[in-house]
Amino acid sequence: MPPYKFNPIKQDESGKQAKRVIWSTESLDMAIQGLTQGRRLLANPFYENDIRLLKGDLNYQRTEAEIEEWIKCKNDIIYFAENYCKLMTPLGIRQVELRDYQKKYLRHVTDNQLSIYLAVRQCGKTTSTAVALLHYICFNTDKNALVCGNKRKTAVEIVDKIKKIFYELPFFIKPGIYKWNEAEIALDNGCRIQGEATTTNSGIGFTIHWLLLDEFAHIPKNIAEPFYNNIFPTVTAAKAKCTITSTQNGRNLFYRLYKAAEEGISDYKPFKTDWYEVPEWDADKKCFVPRDEEWYNKQIANFGSLEAFNSQFGCDFDISSDGLINNNFLKQIQSTSRPYFNNPEISNGLLGNYWYFDLSYISRYLEKDKSLNLIKILKNLPIVITIDISEGIGKDYTCFLVNTFDKSNNKENSNNNSQNYILRNIGYFRTNKLSRQDQVKELLRFLIKFCDYDKTLVSIEYNTYGELFYQEILKQTDVGNEISGNPLNNSLNFDNGEYLNQLMNFDRNVIVKYYTDPQNPRKWLPGIRLNSKNKPLACNLFKESFEGYKFVCTDEKFLGELANFIKNPNNDSYAASFGNDDLVMSAIQTELLKSTTQFKMLYSELDGIFEKIEKYLLNENNNPVNNKPNIGFNNEFVGYFDNYFNVTQYGNSIYDF
Repeated sequence: MPPYKFNPIKQDESGKQAKRVIWSTESLDMAIQGLTQGRRLLANPFYENDIRLLKGDLNYQRTEAEIEEWIKCKNDIIYFAENYCKLMTPLGIRQVELRDYQKKYLRHVTDNQLSIYLAVRQCGKTTSTAVALLHYICFNTDKNALVCGNKRKTAVEIVDKIKKIFYELPFFIKPGIYKWNEAEIALDNGCRIQGEATTTNSGIGFTIHWLLLDEFAHIPKNIAEPFYNNIFPTVTAAKAKCTITSTQNGRNLFYRLYKAAEEGISDYKPFKTDWYEVPEWDADKKCFVPRDEEWYNKQIANFGSLEAFNSQFGCDFDISSDGLINNNFLKQIQSTSRPYFNNPEISNGLLGNYWYFDLSYISRYLEKDKSLNLIKILKNLPIVITIDISEGIGKDYTCFLVNTFDKSNNKENSNNNSQNYILRNIGYFRTNKLSRQDQVKELLRFLIKFCDYDKTLVSIEYNTYGELFYQEILKQTDVGNEISGNPLNNSLNFDNGEYLNQLMNFDRNVIVKYYTDPQNPRKWLPGIRLNSKNKPLACNLFKESFEGYKFVCTDEKFLGELANFIKNPNNDSYAASFGNDDLVMSAIQTELLKSTTQFKMLYSELDGIFEKIEKYLLNENNNPVNNKPNIGFNNEFVGYFDNYFNVTQYGNSIYDF
């Protein structure tokens, strides 16, 4: 007896066959049952006879309940993943159970056009990304997704993961198939996904709606950078999605892109999963268990070093040894850091929006006498300003680093009984928006109103822009110029008489002289010229000072720049691998400043200066040296200092006030 033929083809009352079969979940299940029983199908709906895949352009009729579920899945990727996506687990194929960070990532990558994901190994990055891409091609029309891996195997692995999840979806969700091979899926809704290795020519001729760059940090530099430079403009011009995922691999293009996203200066939105968020499979308990400190320490021991552990399980770019400052030391300092305060109120409105100050240091004096103000405090302090000049508006930043001296707790290198002093940064000016003229006005305003010339030094990096900056200082402090109508007048917030008096008494000797010929005192420049010869030396001297607590700064932005200040692989110098280094370069300039006669003279006077500071600023009956009228801080602002100071914690005696 011949096998029973399952016949889904319907006939009308006249006996004519329908021109096209209308399939449903029920009829498909009957067809599968028939095939498993060895029956022949008169109408075969399956792509290449694979009962998990439907042919393209089938006439498929969903029930009302299926339509409702389809809409829920389309509108909520988490609902789709947790209810219909199945994966291979140590216990076999199971319904996916998303971890909290996976849910957040799926929301993140779905909602953002440009996203970048820093992930640890074994966190389920490939699975999460596969779910996101699968949802995209199932519930859209006419969309192309391109997966570029660090090698073809990586891209194929993601496509394969998508296919495995696709297999387990119910028929009412998955579209029909046009193409189904190792590296490509084409669906009858017009969506397509293709995987390939990243080359300089990847994606050419392919209309991209979603570009995934997987393990991007592991693509060689000679491929990654030209590829990215070629394809990114095309992607953004078409307003396509771009998702970059990778484990860390040093300070390369992926690092720069992630850091830019993290700092909010690019359009990319960052996402990170660290080792402690990922559970570990316990074969004995047959379940996942949290990773704890014991697991962390054991893994470091197993790998032999923190750096080796980080290469596999860490998200810390700074573990690498190419930075100027020792990573462990820098992290210790960063743990106590906080941003400097930026508010004109701190200067009683005399300084603009580009000045930032260390409130923890200022609070040292305000604790003794809250009637003090920034003018009274700074007028009594020795001030050393180092200046890094930008090329112009919208370029790099011009930075004035404001430093003072502080008593050191380290007596090892002291001579006789004299006190050692360290440099402490207490604030800075930073902008790339003001013109050179306005930058000079800001500097003069600060020097005239807040500094005592007898114990103030100003050092300028004397490049082309530094020379122009210095000439502008001379121009604006030339008392032979007509004062009337001078815009500097208003900018300094002085009346004409006081402004003229202050300007006439401005001491240009605060500008440090760097002698170009030690044997000839007439040959000097008003600034230091950093070049390829002296920059490596200055950098290494600063390293010694910073790690030896001889230069102290706890500002977040400064420490961020310092973490990113790495050795150039082509020479012995250092530079920012990403972003700016103007604050760091201003700090490094202090090392060259120390060799000048003016600095040595100021340093020799510090004992006397600090005797006065102890007498007038830090005693119980405060009587500041400065006899200007007491402006003081308003009550609201003093309260802010109180709150700030109370929550500030520091990890060692250098930072304890």
